[in-house]
Amino acid sequence: MRIPKNLKRLWSKKGDALLLVTGKQDAVIYKASKGTLEKLDTFKMPFSEERELIKDFMSELVVHLKNIKAESFPSIYLFVPSYVKDQIMRAIPTELRKHIKAVVQGDYFHLAPAELMLKLA
Repeated sequence: MRIPKNLKRLWSKKGDALLLVTGKQDAVIYKASKGTLEKLDTFKMPFSEERELIKDFMSELVVHLKNIKAESFPSIYLFVPSYVKDQIMRAIPTELRKHIKAVVQGDYFHLAPAELMLKLA
């Protein structure tokens, strides 16, 4: 998908941007690069008891973020529900957390990529 020109700040000569979008049991990771948005990864946890679900989700999130190199993404944007924001922030590896440019709170997991980008405009 093409990124509108007014959101050109999502990528730069220094590197691409990463968009991490989560719900309480699912996540999708996008890469913004040279005017396009590409889905890198996605996962969904099976339903379980609330406390276990969040704990298991955070563990799975760490696994999926493990292979992402911080130096490749000087800008990271998070779209997270407010009730799990703190847990997600703690789950993100420190080297990635340093690159977070914005945290958009809300349940945006089911939005189309174009709608996500409008939240950053």
